[in-house]
This record gives sequence, C-alpha cells and structure tokens, in this order.
Amino acid sequence: MALDFDFTEEQEQFRLRVRDFAKKEIAPLAPRWDETSEFPWESMKRLAQAGYTGLVYPRELGGQGKTYVELGILAEELGRVDPSCAMICCLQNSWGQPPVMWPKEVRVGVIKGERFFAFASTEPGTGSDSAAIKTEARREGDEWVVNGAKRYISFLPAAWVAAITIRTAPGTSARGISLIMVELDRPGVTVRAIPELGLRGHGLGSIILREVRVPVSHLLTEEGRGLYTVF
Repeated sequence: MALDFDFTEEQEQFRLRVRDFAKKEIAPLAPRWDETSEFPWESMKRLAQAGYTGLVYPRELGGQGKTYVELGILAEELGRVDPSCAMICCLQNSWGQPPVMWPKEVRVGVIKGERFFAFASTEPGTGSDSAAIKTEARREGDEWVVNGAKRYISFLPAAWVAAITIRTAPGTSARGISLIMVELDRPGVTVRAIPELGLRGHGLGSIILREVRVPVSHLLTEEGRGLYTVF
C-alpha cells in the first residue's frame, strides 16, 4: 500500500494562511534585521499575535496545540521571506517541549513573544563533541555554582535564560552532564554578541560563567542525564 505524504486540506489551508501572513507582515521587516543584526522583536510580536510562536505548545498554556507537521510548514513558509524568523519560531517551539521541563513562565513568555530562551552546549575547544564539555558545577547546599564558557549560541544576546549543559559529576563521558537553567542576568554571567554572515537577525553569542549561583531546582532534566535527554 502506497503511503500518502500529501497535506490534509486543513494543513494546506494553514500553509496558505502562513504564506500570506509572511508576505504581508514579515517580509517588509526582514531587511532591517539583516542590516542591523538586531533580534527581530517586532516580527516576533506579530508572529505571537498570530499564534505562531506557540504553535505546538499545549492549549492550556495559550498555545495552538498543533503538530510538528504544521511546525514544518511554518518554518518553510517563513523561511521564504526571513530565515532568521523561521529559525527562531521553529526552535523556540520545538525546544520548549518535554522532556526538557521548562518552568511554565518560560514557556508562556515564548508563546506571548515576550521572552526567548537559548540552548547552550557548544564550547571553545570542544565543538560538536558535547560529551567533552568542561563547564562544570559544584553543589553548595541548595545551589549549583557554575564555571565555564559556551560559544556560538543562537538567540543571544536577546535571550533572558538559557538551558546549559554542565558537568555536575566527575568524568569525561556523557554521564554526569546535566541540563541546568541559568538566567542570563545573574551575577557572574557575561554575554557577548558574535558577528556572523547571514541569519544576522537570529543572534549569535557567547556566554561566560564565573562562580554563577543557581538553585538546584533549576535542573531541566534528571541529574546526570542532560545529554541523553536532549540529543
């Protein structure tokens, strides 16, 4: 039996609505973000009002409760006029879902187009070898004390919080690496922008962490299983 990969009628209508919206609301603003390397806050507000920043988020949080098929359609149609907005919408939707357990206020902020998060794993000297990270945390009472550096992180410096892969137990393997939420305005956090070619509006930057204290409750996955959860 042949498989049918065609869109349903509802999905096709969704595609046409997104295409029309993108041409009218997003395309006229795209050159500004590329020229200035600014995060496209105005575009994201318009996308939020249309329900697209919360497309696959559950309805009880204010999202649309759509599937990843609709998210793929959204990314494709936005990418026709502004790849930066397409990347932001796609990743903020998909990264905001379980098994990463973001607090409700973070997810609602994304849905409303008011706050965005970053995901920080890449480090100087380790590249894509996520198990070789050197950023580490020691536990003191009910806090983690974090030291390290992350580089080439999307959505900086606009993001207000980041999910950061951090070694919380000795070793050099994937075991012992946790995923911890760090607000980027905490003492000891330094965020710097990195100039880039193309996709300038989505933002790219580095994070330096020096004796940064965060609550133990900021774990976003089971302790020591951060990489197993997100990769």
